[in-house]
Amino acid sequence: MNARQDKNSTRRLAARALPAPEMPSPGRLWERRLLLSILLAGAIVRLYAFPDVPPGLNQDEASSGYEAWALLHHGVDRNGFHNPVHLVSWGSGQNALYSYMAMPFIAAFGLNTFAVRCLGLVFGLVTLVAFHRFVKSLSDELTALCAAFLLAVSPWHIMLSRWALESNLFPGIFLIATWLLVRATVAPGLLPLSFACFAVSL
Repeated sequence: MNARQDKNSTRRLAARALPAPEMPSPGRLWERRLLLSILLAGAIVRLYAFPDVPPGLNQDEASSGYEAWALLHHGVDRNGFHNPVHLVSWGSGQNALYSYMAMPFIAAFGLNTFAVRCLGLVFGLVTLVAFHRFVKSLSDELTALCAAFLLAVSPWHIMLSRWALESNLFPGIFLIATWLLVRATVAPGLLPLSFACFAVSL
């Protein structure tokens, strides 16, 4: 009996010694819910009628998609160059990054408008989160939420998320690189990753 009482007493003492789990303050919960609402609104306006708006692929989108398909299945672009770092495209040149990054989507969904534009959609949604984190690292939560909302409803960024143009990757990659550079002031290990993103954005 005494041994059982001692065990119960030990458990009670251990429970008292353990720190109570921290509960987020009402303000923090409100901020998280507002951020999720902003991200949801941004996703809705980007997903509505996707990929049919804008209708059809323009010539650069079609070029990027076909180059991705050719690289995925044959390891060459449509001009026969093996794993090129820059595409010949229509003769004026085209950045190959979009085609390489679109390959998993084409492998999963086939060569169609949805697969070709899917990378732009995903990158647009990721950029909303990155922009919020970047502004928050320089300012306060309210300013970061306002910035995220403005980007979420920006017609420029909405269309950027719907077009499969290689240049549309630049704002997001450059933003992520800059955010990582700011974060590297307190976490130096992020500096190489920031420099890598800057290099890729070129």
